[in-house]
This record gives sequence, structure tokens and C-alpha cells, in this order.
Amino acid sequence: MKLKAFTLAYDSERCAFDDTELQAFLTDKRVLDVSERFFVHDGAPVWALLVSYRSDGGPSAVRRSTRDGGERVDWRNQVPEPDRPMYDTLRQWRNQRAQADGKPAYVLLTNRQLATIASARPTTLAQLSAVDGVGEARLKAFGEALLTVIAQGPSDAG
Repeated sequence: MKLKAFTLAYDSERCAFDDTELQAFLTDKRVLDVSERFFVHDGAPVWALLVSYRSDGGPSAVRRSTRDGGERVDWRNQVPEPDRPMYDTLRQWRNQRAQADGKPAYVLLTNRQLATIASARPTTLAQLSAVDGVGEARLKAFGEALLTVIAQGPSDAG
């Protein structure tokens, strides 16, 4: 496990934090955990992230090229075909929740975690906590909402 710290400045023109450097860094990394702190420095919002990661994408990772020539894992292709609608529904929920919370989607749950959840379809918080990286804070923040999404099943829009 390796660690890397990022400080994201707020871009008032885009009304978002500039995560360009973070996104570029993560293209070939397997994120294990993200710790975050929000603070105001000299009157400007700042978001600090400490990312724990591994440099490998995992033994069964399917990779695809990115614009800068790097590679990243396509986790949707790792999900068995019958579970892909659930994966799509979970991604849609995560993206909407992240937007509502003002956070990048991968901070809530990574695509890898969503792939695991889509296949496992946990029905209890205890089962959900067995997913690598889903700890007490995530369970408390949105565990029940996530279980509701899973119980409702895939959406037609997925």
C-alpha cells in the first residue's frame, strides 16, 4: 500500500474542485481508501485528500487506454453480464449522490466497489461492510440508502 496526498483548489468559474491532477494520477492505480478534509484557507475552500493505493489494477483487471496513453480498469466488464444492470443502477445512484454532496463520485464508492456490490447484492449492513473499503463511515453516511437501491433492483434507465 502506498499513500499520496492531494490538495484540490476550488475553481469558482466551474463551481467545482479541480481534480485534474488526481484523476490523472489514479488512471493506473487501485484505490484502497480515501481520507478527506475540507477547510477554508485564506478565504478559499480547499479539499485535501489522502489516497491509499496499489499500483496494480488487480490480477484480473481488464484495461483500456486513456487519452494520455495510460491504462485504466473497465470494471463494468468485470461484472458478470446478469449483474451489469445492477452495476449501472449503482453507478447512477452514486453519481447523483456525489453531485448532491458536492464530491467526486469515486470518493463515495469506487467502480471496483460498485462491481463487487453489484455481484454480491448485500442485503444487510454487515454484508455491505464485507466489501473492501466500505467501513463504518460509509455505512453510516449512506449504507441504508445503498441497500434500498439494491433491494429495488436495476432501473430501466441502466
